[in-house]
Amino acid sequence: MKFKLDMKWVIRGLCVLLIIGFFIPCFSVSCANQTKYVSACTATGGYRAQGEWVAPPLVWTLLFLFIPAGIAAASFIKAIKERIFGIIVSAASVFQFILLMIFAGVVSLWSRNNYCEFRVVFGFVYNILFLLPLMAAGAYVLILTFNTGLNTSVAPKVDAFFDKVNSKIGGAGQPAAPAPQAPVQQPVAPAPQAQPVQQAAPVQQPVQPVAPAPAVAPEPVPVQPVQQAPVQPVAPAPAPQVAPEPVPVQPVAPVQPVAPAPAPAAAPAQPAQPAIEHWFCPRCGNKNGADYNFCAKCGNPKPQM
Repeated sequence: MKFKLDMKWVIRGLCVLLIIGFFIPCFSVSCANQTKYVSACTATGGYRAQGEWVAPPLVWTLLFLFIPAGIAAASFIKAIKERIFGIIVSAASVFQFILLMIFAGVVSLWSRNNYCEFRVVFGFVYNILFLLPLMAAGAYVLILTFNTGLNTSVAPKVDAFFDKVNSKIGGAGQPAAPAPQAPVQQPVAPAPQAQPVQQAAPVQQPVQPVAPAPAVAPEPVPVQPVQQAPVQPVAPAPAPQVAPEPVPVQPVAPVQPVAPAPAPAAAPAQPAQPAIEHWFCPRCGNKNGADYNFCAKCGNPKPQM
């Protein structure tokens, strides 16, 4: 069976790299002179210190292994259409990216609660580096199923790239196939020229002159003078007189004096309790601050006061 590189093989390769990233540490947590490297694989079992759970098990981090494995398995199923496969790859890769951000926030919260130092290491960048191309590949497969301008502009370039790679992979050490020869075109006999058609000479008829009509003199129209009627002045109407209404004045009630309220009795002052500034470890005797929950020297938990 001859190998042929296409977009599905690119997606399968990215899924294999993400499965490897499940075992690579993404974060480091330093506490009590001890450094713990946390990956998605180790987070499924949690972390214990001095017999107590510092970080509970995160079983949902197994999705970092199941999601890329499921995408790779779906790429081999021929019954799945291209549009459905593009939706599966796009949605699953975006979901795994969101889970990776949540995973970083949970480990950072553990570190703050236990007064530990949190750092991002190579595994986190490794997963981001291969998740972004996987999301782009899924979007490319999904967009190709729609009638858009990408089918005529970008798709031919991508197909030409894969054809070039396949020719280098499959054609190494084999003679190049001869280029197809263009078919020879036979000469075409010229078509017979059409003879020009003679046009008939136009027939001219004599034009008879038309006698002009006699001019009609206009009749004079008598103008009668317009008589204007005299304008009579209009007397102004008398303004109505309004008598002012009397406004009743109400007497003002006298102001009664208000008795002063009695002053509240002062509460007796309570003596302040002394704050605990430090505590001594019952195991090694080291002096620790009051805000330390574990001994800075041996990691022993703080005793109940």
